[in-house]
Amino acid sequence: MIIGSAIRPIGGEFHCGDAAKWWMDGPNWTLCLADGLGHGRDAADAARAALTHAELCRSLPPAAMLEEIDRKIRDTRGCAMTIIQLDSEARTLCHAGIGNVRAGLFGERSFRFEGTPGIVGGRIRQPQTVEANWMNGDVLVIWTDGLATSLTLAEDCLRLKADPDRLAHRLLVRFETPRDDAGVLCCYLESDGA
Repeated sequence: MIIGSAIRPIGGEFHCGDAAKWWMDGPNWTLCLADGLGHGRDAADAARAALTHAELCRSLPPAAMLEEIDRKIRDTRGCAMTIIQLDSEARTLCHAGIGNVRAGLFGERSFRFEGTPGIVGGRIRQPQTVEANWMNGDVLVIWTDGLATSLTLAEDCLRLKADPDRLAHRLLVRFETPRDDAGVLCCYLESDGA
């Protein structure tokens, strides 16, 4: 796995309410992207709190992680959040999200993931879980609503797939909207035995 991200605050703001983090535990990876409600310091605090608690409960499945994080960050303004766990041996992923942090799997076939409506920290309902298989060379992209819903990987972006940091920056520039913080996380998928 090769993972990269790009984050930028809304114009005129120092603090960014979008935040990404990922962890490796043996053959398994946990990827998180959080979008604190609004923008500024309070949004950044909510996103950071969500990621702090995600790290502590990452042994749980994504839906259970979101439920635990929801309980732990109720003293913040809350956030939208997507969590994806990858098994690099089985070449599978498990997705759960709350709110409008979207994800897409791009490769020979493409698949999009949507979150369950709600706000993490605002007493969420049970998140839906989606499981999917992936192939070596696929790209997983997770993005906040600071990027267009219609995000796709054009040919010039696909050429960058093995360099997720550059791909994330390219997608941020191409699909960002001026009305919000923006965050995108990209993962070049490759099994350990590839």
